[in-house]
Amino acid sequence: MLIGKNILYFTELTSTNDHAKKMVLGGTAKNGDAVIANNQTAGKGRMGRSWIAEPDAGLYTSVIIELPTTAIWATLLFGLAALNAVEKTIESGSASLKWPNDVLISGKKVCGILVEGCRSPDGINYFIVGVGINVNNNEFPAELSNKATSLFLETGENYSVSKIATQLFHEMDYLYERCKKDTGYEGFRPFAEEYRQKCMTLNKDVIITVSRNVISCRAVDIAATGGLVIKLDNDATMIVSSGEVSVRGALGYV
Repeated sequence: MLIGKNILYFTELTSTNDHAKKMVLGGTAKNGDAVIANNQTAGKGRMGRSWIAEPDAGLYTSVIIELPTTAIWATLLFGLAALNAVEKTIESGSASLKWPNDVLISGKKVCGILVEGCRSPDGINYFIVGVGINVNNNEFPAELSNKATSLFLETGENYSVSKIATQLFHEMDYLYERCKKDTGYEGFRPFAEEYRQKCMTLNKDVIITVSRNVISCRAVDIAATGGLVIKLDNDATMIVSSGEVSVRGALGYV
């Protein structure tokens, strides 16, 4: 097992992604290295959002991975790995994905992923895959209570964060080993249908914000590029990428 073989643990960091990036830029990173923090003071989510971390309550980790693919496919790939880790932890198939990589339970976010590229001094292109899982949180701020949940809130059980980390690294390693020799969609192809089946965004009316433009449309498929295929009111279709859009359901978060 490569991913998680070497784990660097910290009581507190500003961001596990930032620390992993420093390792890559400093030339000390190795493929599969994982950074775990008990608490993050400046955690990051997609599109510049903050990730609120409660000390001792969640899994906050970043994995450094060398994978010959695009950022969007890495995002989808490890979103699926996180979903599988959550489902095996709670022994339920009730989790789903909000494109591209938020893991949901009961329509609320339990896990988020941020994938960033970083090049080492010796020219190796790495992906830094940051994963935050709400594990034993027993409440969230009022503004997040209808969007966020935790494994504890969904099941009433407390879980070992370290065991969840082990399960996550196992799932990531499995997908990595299957995909590392192929690029782009070819590497993801064996798991594409599984992703589609678990993606709650598909076959729903959604609202997409591109820059400052708001588009009402229907999400219909995942493209070979990894983008989301949407159908407009005039039945025309287009593909949007995760780096340029915010997607939410027409009737709520999903």
